[in-house]
Amino acid sequence: MAAEAVTGACRRFSDGLVEGQSLDYAPSTARFMDEVRRLDAIEQSKRKPRLEHDRSYRPGKLAPFEIAIEKAAADMAAQGRALLDDNATLDEFKAKARSGVIPFGSTWRLGKIYGPATIATRQAALDMPAIGQEGGLGEL
Repeated sequence: MAAEAVTGACRRFSDGLVEGQSLDYAPSTARFMDEVRRLDAIEQSKRKPRLEHDRSYRPGKLAPFEIAIEKAAADMAAQGRALLDDNATLDEFKAKARSGVIPFGSTWRLGKIYGPATIATRQAALDMPAIGQEGGLGEL
């Protein structure tokens, strides 16, 4: 037992800070030793060496969230979506969408607001012929 744990238990009992302590009577030896053991365990855990943070994935590489942000940006660029806001929460995106500040079809990905996809990209996604092509609106 560390001397700090014994003096700490004495201080906590004299201040009335021990849970379940009777303020009318002195603590029993068993109750006092429980508090000493508890404080000693806290002191021992403070003295333990801490584990080092594993930073092995960082040197020269991106963090997982940075990879996800870059992948989302590449996906949005492939869809022809312009970056409208670089730092926006989902709630801000919803408020802007409701108020009409951003165009219909805009999307939010990982803190960024992207505009609607280009017409050609949407047609390709729907597998529809473009206007003027065979089967397109130009033949109607």
